[in-house]
Formats: sequence, structure tokens, C-alpha cells
Amino acid sequence: MAQMPEPAILAAIASRTPVGVMLVGDDDKVSWVNHSLLVMLGVTEKAVVGQSLRQLAEKVYRIIPDDPDLIGVSGDSGQVSRWLHVDHHPAESGKLLFYTDVTKEKNLQAECVQLAEQLRQQSTVDSITGLFTRKALMQNLEPLVSRSRRYSNPLSVMMMDVTNIGLIESDMGIVREDVLLAVSHLLKDQMRWADLIGRVGDNQFLMVLPETPLDAASKLAEKLSERLVTLTVPYGQGAPVTLAVCFGVTHWKKGDDSNLLLRRVGEALLAAKKGAGGTIE
Repeated sequence: MAQMPEPAILAAIASRTPVGVMLVGDDDKVSWVNHSLLVMLGVTEKAVVGQSLRQLAEKVYRIIPDDPDLIGVSGDSGQVSRWLHVDHHPAESGKLLFYTDVTKEKNLQAECVQLAEQLRQQSTVDSITGLFTRKALMQNLEPLVSRSRRYSNPLSVMMMDVTNIGLIESDMGIVREDVLLAVSHLLKDQMRWADLIGRVGDNQFLMVLPETPLDAASKLAEKLSERLVTLTVPYGQGAPVTLAVCFGVTHWKKGDDSNLLLRRVGEALLAAKKGAGGTIE
């Protein structure tokens, strides 16, 4: 059986280890800290020893609410410059805290999240519904607007918002993704092959209707609204749901570009939500 080192040797090892070490007494005050932890925290021994953990959390670092074993150390800019993971172990008198620098891991994690968001924004297909994304719709809308500008072809745009998905989730236990997928299937079934459909917000869908005048687009909105009322979501036994939907409808006019057209259909949708009608010339 290996013999335990002398206390002085253990103290020397703890002082030189690259892991931050802190000894906290039964009174919750720091009685000893090694050099590595002082470097990690960017403070002197005087600023730590004798302080309570609560005081340290107020003055030296901040605790992350979602992860109590993670602390953030702020740099000169006030932003977190170093992340430390804390392991708690009981000691003969109080407890030992071991601090490991996980800054690289946290930065890599943040970069992965950022890259995933960039990829999502650059994608042309919505991951839930399989419909176009806003970016893809804009790319396809531009040539249609140019065609209407050149030949005066009719072009209408509809925006639809499902306003009660949150209530369906809480009251019926049906997840949002199942509802969105069912809505997207219905829209694709009711639209022509030349029409463009995309998901442009959490619960919003945009439909671009080439060669379609405003009155025909308004009638289509009424038809879709009637069909959506009887929608059945393939969840469990196939739960029927009652959707609350609003439509905004507008059409291309001379002088419109894609952005103006989308802004006007957004205004039409907002008017529909307020009960003022959802069609704007």
C-alpha cells in the first residue's frame, strides 16, 4: 500500500498544481488558495483569503445561474474572459474546491452555436417543414417581381400567421413542430406547382403566387382558412385541432420591389390581426 506524503509535501503539490485549489472553512470563508487559482481569477491572495464565497461571487467572479458549477471571470472590458468549472469535495474542516479552466471548451461551444445559426440562416430549406426559408423565398421572388415590372404580369403575396400554437401546446400537449408540419402539408396540397411557399417566422408562412390577381389571392386565403379549421394533426390517434389563423394579402403594383411588397403584406397581416381586414391594394 502506498504511503501518504507528508503534509508539507501535499501543500507543496497543491501550491504548484495547474488546477486551481481553494480551501473553505466551516464558516464559508476562504482559508487558503493556491497560486494557479489566483492567476485564473486575476487577483491577489489578499483579495480572496478571508472572504466568503458570497463575497467572491459579488466582487471577483460571477456564478452562471443555469450551471452553478460554472463561474465566469470578467476581463478589463467587463465581459467574461475566462470560464472555470468548479468541483466541490468535503474536507476535514470545511471543503476543498478545485477549479479547472474550461475557457477553450466554452469558446468552441459558442463558435459551434454561432456556426449552426449561420448555416441555418444560409439554408434554403426549413428544417421542420421542408418549405423554403425566407432567404430562399427572397431569391425566388426577385425574378418574379422583375417579370411583373417588365410585362405587368399579376403577382400576389400572402402571409399567414398561426396565432394559437402556444395554446394548442399547453392545452392539448401537441408539440409545435407537429402542428407546423401538418400546416405545411395542407398548404402544399392546396397550392399550385408554380406557387412558392415558405416558413418565414416561428408561426408564419409566406406564399408567393405568380400570375395571380389580388381577388383570386383573397379567395385562396379564404379557402385555406376554411381548410385549416378542420386540420387534423397526426399526433397519437390523430388529434383534430382548431387553429386560429390570420392572412395578409397584397399584390404587386408599379414601382414595387421585393422589399416593398413584403413590407406591405406584413402590414396587411398586422391589420388582419387587429380585425381591420387583411387585404391591402
